[in-house]
Amino acid sequence: MSRSVTDRVRFSPSDTREWNDFFRSTNVASFSQSPQWADIWTRYTNGAYQPEPWIAQLPSGKRVLFPISRQRYAAGTGNIMHAAPGGTYGSWLAGDGEELSRSEETVLIRNTAEQFGSLVMRLFPFYSDGSIRSLSGKEYPDKKLGYGSAAADASFPAEKEMAGLQIRPDRSHVLDCSEGFDVIRQSWMHGRGAMKRKIQKAEEAGVSIRRASGEKDLDTYYQLYLQTIRNWDPPPSHVYGREMFSILLADQFSGNGNVQSAADTFDPVFSNTGNNARRDKTGSNSGAEMWLADFEGDVVAGVIVLRGNRHTAYWHGCSGPEGRKLRAMNLLMARLIARSCETGDMWFDFNPSQNISGVEQFKKSFGAVAADSPVLEKTSGLTRLLAYPAIGGLASIMKRAVRRLTFRPRRSG
Repeated sequence: MSRSVTDRVRFSPSDTREWNDFFRSTNVASFSQSPQWADIWTRYTNGAYQPEPWIAQLPSGKRVLFPISRQRYAAGTGNIMHAAPGGTYGSWLAGDGEELSRSEETVLIRNTAEQFGSLVMRLFPFYSDGSIRSLSGKEYPDKKLGYGSAAADASFPAEKEMAGLQIRPDRSHVLDCSEGFDVIRQSWMHGRGAMKRKIQKAEEAGVSIRRASGEKDLDTYYQLYLQTIRNWDPPPSHVYGREMFSILLADQFSGNGNVQSAADTFDPVFSNTGNNARRDKTGSNSGAEMWLADFEGDVVAGVIVLRGNRHTAYWHGCSGPEGRKLRAMNLLMARLIARSCETGDMWFDFNPSQNISGVEQFKKSFGAVAADSPVLEKTSGLTRLLAYPAIGGLASIMKRAVRRLTFRPRRSG
């Protein structure tokens, strides 16, 4: 399909410095859109992923940056571009608060589909203005409403106009922190979910919350994680090696993270003090944080959050049998939501749930509402051949070979 001059977007390679500038100046951004996240995946996969950011200049002169990492297959047989590795948010960064119009977003996505042979991009529900957005062109002024799948809306360009780009509807669940924690906490005091009782049960039992402080805590968390996923049905698509968490949390454990102390103190969530999370004295720097729930000297639950620009995402978590019995995860999440509000975030994001209804229900029990986060995918013919061979027994052999060649995490310990 031919394009007029007014529909053309010019792409040019960028670098880490420019990428970091765009990330820092974007009003609301996920940590997964940062160059730090890309570097973590480069180290974790032993170089299988390489940062390769691109600048896109629209006909209007506006410039945005795509936070892309290239996953290379062995011996140069193919590659796929990930707009943020690990299936995380990878939408464009506008920088300096420069917003795009709806028509500009459509032109940008269409041209991006034409630019790259293979691409995976999960769209961020929040663009530079910080509001929940959708591809359908609908606006959501009432953030308390649930949202449908905008990616399937008829107003989005047809696939034949998108250079083979396929749209897989998905959604996250988010909490609006802009009105303050008291508003969120008040909502927990009512309804069938009985969130208040669950949080108080953990507090009254003596569950305490602290920030992880070193490799010993990481060992404990990792063993709890392995124990937790044994009961998952279906099993996880990828089991992270311990090295992933070690790389991810290096700044926290070295004292270079967002906060100076190894532990924070909190008031009870439903106390009368109105001060349920201590302010981060060093500012809301982006990065990863691990938080743990202790009971009688043992870690019973843990969470890893990714802090971006006015956006905190619940990325990873696990809980043992004792933790589930004590509702430790409810207390842990409540404390992190409170902290997100206190440190100036606009959104606390629970992240997509792989359409697992029980996980979505847990997130909704905190008052979180659905927000569209479709995945845009385009796979070249060569990549399809490498990744999805369909010739009898050869298919299984090639799949295993491609998996080994394309994703080689570093060994733990």
